[in-house]
Amino acid sequence: KSLAEESILGLVEALSYTGQANVVLNRAGRVQFATAAAHNLFDADFGMRSGFLTCSDPQSQAHLSRIAQLASGSGMEDLVSFAIRSPAQIRPIVARPRHLRTPAGAALPDLRIVLTLVSLRTDDAVSREDLRRLFLLSAAEADVAALIAQGFSVAEVAASRNVKRDTVRGQLKGIFRKLDINRQSDIVRLVDRLGRFGPG
Repeated sequence: KSLAEESILGLVEALSYTGQANVVLNRAGRVQFATAAAHNLFDADFGMRSGFLTCSDPQSQAHLSRIAQLASGSGMEDLVSFAIRSPAQIRPIVARPRHLRTPAGAALPDLRIVLTLVSLRTDDAVSREDLRRLFLLSAAEADVAALIAQGFSVAEVAASRNVKRDTVRGQLKGIFRKLDINRQSDIVRLVDRLGRFGPG
């Protein structure tokens, strides 16, 4: 095997070993490989078609297309997490893209982006009561944090709670202060880690 093939096999093994759902895109924006956990998240609405990640939800597809463009080198701006909404599923999948960085001279020039997928479909997510108790959140703040962690936008949280967006933004500021974080994506990360730990 060539050095490049051995390096790719090593990366595949490392990503598979984590047990996470990881998808690696090459410079053409195509899926180079996906872990078994990622394949388990694919369904009729979200998956691989002709080598590309696709979703029947238009907004999710726009995000996936943008990530494919960034993988081609058409931009190196910060990659941000986004929700993939599969119409067949109640809860979205959170996609966390990051640039694949290799040491100078490494033999992985065609691999550009790793997309980690976090399923919010399971029912073992951290409860609102866990969030309220652990971080001294109000009931409203715990509700907002739980919805944000499930991938809902500020507008969607406001609509589901029948309040104004400014109210949700104010509650988010309180959550950020109490959790010592700065972004909504930090809430997703924190709740995901707590879910693995099982605070309940």
